[in-house]
Amino acid sequence: MTYLDLEGKVLTTEQGSDRNAYFFGFERAGKEAMKRMNIDAQAKGDRSHKSMAKALKINTRDNCAVLLADVKKGETVEVRSETGVHSLNARYAIALGHKIALVSLAVDQPIIKYGEEIGRAQTAIEAGDWIHLHNVYCRRGHENQE
Repeated sequence: MTYLDLEGKVLTTEQGSDRNAYFFGFERAGKEAMKRMNIDAQAKGDRSHKSMAKALKINTRDNCAVLLADVKKGETVEVRSETGVHSLNARYAIALGHKIALVSLAVDQPIIKYGEEIGRAQTAIEAGDWIHLHNVYCRRGHENQE
């Protein structure tokens, strides 16, 4: 898998020194991606700019985005990524920092954030749905349990 370092260079998981550094790299990559895409902390939650991106797709593989502001059910959400901006409608009210589905996902399809699988769809998920504990399951860390 790949992620971006602070300079925007593409790195692979093999270049991480340990698991903690690897996941810390994802957090740093997300912050740096926000800088590269001209999204700053002041804009988060500021609804006065209609053209402001309200969600960030951090990795090109991601099928969900992180919300940079609260959104209401039916609200148009601009999603910014390194490849541009696209819009979708929120099917539910979703809080800042939570995930929104960018595409429809069938049951058991992987949910990808930071370019990594973070879980699987427990139920069918439509584009614009809130992705959270109610519709996601994760076996990571439970492989040896029955």
